[in-house]
Amino acid sequence: MAIYVYDNERNLIVHAVNTDGTVETDLPLFDVNDLVPVPRTLVLQRTNFSVAGVGNVSLEWEGTPNFPLLFMGGGGPGELDFKRWGGVPNQAIDPTGNVLLSTIDFAAGSGYTLTMEFTKNPITDPNMLPPDAVTGATATSDAVLQSVLLGWTMPATPTSTIGARIYRNTVNNFATAKVVGTMAGAPGAAVSFGDNVGRGGIFYYWIVGFNAVGAEATPAGTAPVSVNMLRNAGFRDSSAWTGSGTQFWSISGGIATKAPGLTAAQILQPIPLTAGHSYTVVFTVSNFTAGTVRVRLSGDTGTPVEGTQRSANGTYTQTLVATAGNNFLGILGSPAFGGSVDNVSIKEVIV
Repeated sequence: MAIYVYDNERNLIVHAVNTDGTVETDLPLFDVNDLVPVPRTLVLQRTNFSVAGVGNVSLEWEGTPNFPLLFMGGGGPGELDFKRWGGVPNQAIDPTGNVLLSTIDFAAGSGYTLTMEFTKNPITDPNMLPPDAVTGATATSDAVLQSVLLGWTMPATPTSTIGARIYRNTVNNFATAKVVGTMAGAPGAAVSFGDNVGRGGIFYYWIVGFNAVGAEATPAGTAPVSVNMLRNAGFRDSSAWTGSGTQFWSISGGIATKAPGLTAAQILQPIPLTAGHSYTVVFTVSNFTAGTVRVRLSGDTGTPVEGTQRSANGTYTQTLVATAGNNFLGILGSPAFGGSVDNVSIKEVIV
């Protein structure tokens, strides 16, 4: 296809030619974003066409779904003038403004010439204006819980943006991201949204403004965020942990406590660690009386990775590199250790 475009402030004329029988499917005749410097809605006023051979040409307004515009069959030239009825407006739902062309039953010997004349009318309904993007999108993971707090600022007046959709993915790819929430927002308002992820790992978020007809603005991405890989990291009960209630460890009142004994003892939780990746571990020691306590990465095979021994109350942070076979996070108390541990987190380091 060869396309020739004539554009000015008020009118748009598109001339398309296909002489070799090439089959085309949903081919945009033009990019409306390149043609229209200010918001406009295109209205078809007149068309001249000639379709040769057995082929047919179909035109549609692009949207969700597309909306039929014209169907031109083979058999000679034709002309359609819609000016006396005010033209043919775009009736697609969630329209892009583009016109898509498809050829049907095209083969060698088929061809067409097509001229379409549009007027570019100002958009008077503010709800139909393209939505504006949100700004200042941020994502912050909770220190302990498997949740993320997102924040952004809605575009200021005048705007057609009435809300935002929150997209999430485990990879940095908006195309495959899933919607995890929707929030309304007044122009210029600061908006927040809590996403209860329910699992650990590194996540990517995008905040996307939308207008009253559902059209979306350019996505506003946040920096990637790492979420605690541990469940029940605040010890609300003994669930998710093994080893509690034995070898002097007990869980109650929101803390894990070990009394001094004859042997070292630990509590464990399985987590999906990747060999060679770095993980930041944070935990708090309280009610300390004696001995030492540390975190460690271990598994049924491989070499455990031992954290630094701690022997006083306080909150401790350390980065450990997992080795092959590590698939548990453990809290190991020495035989003499007496004290409590709380608010444990392990987050993969974002590189």
